Amino acid sequence: MSTVNDFTGNYFLTPDLPVGYGQAISNPASTLSNMVSNGLYYQEIANQDVILLNVEGYLVSMYKTLSNQRLMQQFVARSTSISSQNKVRWVHRSLALSFSFESALKAIGENVTVSDDWSDLTAINQQLAPLYIAVWAAP
Repeated sequence: MSTVNDFTGNYFLTPDLPVGYGQAISNPASTLSNMVSNGLYYQEIANQDVILLNVEGYLVSMYKTLSNQRLMQQFVARSTSISSQNKVRWVHRSLALSFSFESALKAIGENVTVSDDWSDLTAINQQLAPLYIAVWAAP
C-alpha cells in the first residue's frame, strides 16, 4: 500500500507508484539493527526490486534502475564524519576515491544536484526521489 512520501527515508520508492508516493519500510530502525548484527551490507525487500544498504547509521533504499545498479557496481557506500557531521560517501571500487552523493551520481551519468548538508535529510531525499533513492538516518 502506498502512502504520501514525507521524505524522511521511511519509504522506498518505485516507478510503479505515483510521483510523491512511497511504500513504507517496515520498522527501518529494526531492519538496520538486524543488518548490523548479522553483518549484512545489503538486502533485498521481498517481492520488490528494491535493495536496502547498511551505511553505518543510515539505511539507503534504492530501486534497481540501470543507473542505481551502475552506482552499486562502481561504488561502495560508507558513512564518515566530516566537520562534525556524519555523511554518506561513495568509495570508488577501483580508484578508492571518496565521492559525495552528487559526485558519485554524476560519475555514473546522472546530472543531479544533491545537498551535502546531512543535517537536512528531507532536502536530500527530495533531491534523490526522482532516482528512486531514499536515505533513513538512525536516531
